[in-house]
Amino acid sequence: MDIPGNSSEHPDSEDDCVIISNLLTKSTIRGYHYPKLTKEQYVTPEPPTKLMKPSLAIRNDLTTTAFLDFFHQNYVNSEYAVNDNVEIVKEPFKVCVVHNFLDDEAVLLKIQDEFNEIEWNKRSLDLYEFFQSKDLKDVHSYYVSCMYEFLKNDVKDWIQNLTGMEFVNISATCSLYTHTDYLLVHDDLQGSRAIAFVLYFSGPASWKTESGGALQLFEMDFVGEPSDVVRSIYPRNNQFVFFPVSTNSYHQVGKGFKFVV
Repeated sequence: MDIPGNSSEHPDSEDDCVIISNLLTKSTIRGYHYPKLTKEQYVTPEPPTKLMKPSLAIRNDLTTTAFLDFFHQNYVNSEYAVNDNVEIVKEPFKVCVVHNFLDDEAVLLKIQDEFNEIEWNKRSLDLYEFFQSKDLKDVHSYYVSCMYEFLKNDVKDWIQNLTGMEFVNISATCSLYTHTDYLLVHDDLQGSRAIAFVLYFSGPASWKTESGGALQLFEMDFVGEPSDVVRSIYPRNNQFVFFPVSTNSYHQVGKGFKFVV
């Protein structure tokens, strides 16, 4: 998420469904190449299939005044706290970890199904090796597009309310980590970026630590360079993690031994 200075917004769609197949017309099936059909022989085509707008919503108790007060008291004051599937980490830098982020995680499966249809680009250098999608604003798969709109509006507004920061733009991609993929240590401090976030699609099965793929947080040495991993946050389906980027927000994605998005 970016602070004011670089905006790239798109008009929101208000449609709540989309047609994915078209009705056949009489002329389509009764052209001169075919014998004329009687009324009894004519079969009315089935109505088009509709994709209903998914129920994407932040878990209700995360939007209450009580939670806002809890967050302000601890996150803003850099205090460690745990409350209702929410963990506020203060060391080595401030991170918020939210389990069961979406009110209904079943929608994640529909979005995951579309991951098989989108184009993945292999990213490979000394610093990283994984697959990445285009910016989600340019991905036109239905459920993935709905997720992008949800992030751009609901999630952006939610984080603004929590942190008091103002954002003008959100950039989101999907990253797919396959066997032995990784992303080495970096601080995410880039351009006008103010907040980094991750929403995990790791499937309903429990994640084992030996599967790797953890978001690893680094402390800094006396000259301000990343030194040791002091905290590992493992993938968990429907988990949302965010943190403000800064000169000390050093982290990496550890080598994975299982698929994770």
